[in-house]
Amino acid sequence: MATRAEHNKECLEKLGSDFNEVNAWLDGLACIDGKLNINHRRWRHHVEALAEVHRLFGDEGVEAAKLHLIRDFGFIPTRQQVEDMFPEEPELINFPK
Repeated sequence: MATRAEHNKECLEKLGSDFNEVNAWLDGLACIDGKLNINHRRWRHHVEALAEVHRLFGDEGVEAAKLHLIRDFGFIPTRQQVEDMFPEEPELINFPK
């Protein structure tokens, strides 16, 4: 799993901007009650979510989101592929120190 800083750095190197707001939105559901929800990718880490990224951040935001997904998965998955990878209930773990 890449950190926000790693996602931002890749965007800066490849797209000329860190696209922090896009990376923050994609991982926006990662924290529940102060714990890391490793299942957060079920909701915003798939090809179907790119339409919402486009609505919120435009064409360049979609390119940043694609980099984020490829970094996390190695490809851009469908919603079903992500749902198959992660259970429906959140799996909460303490944030790494």
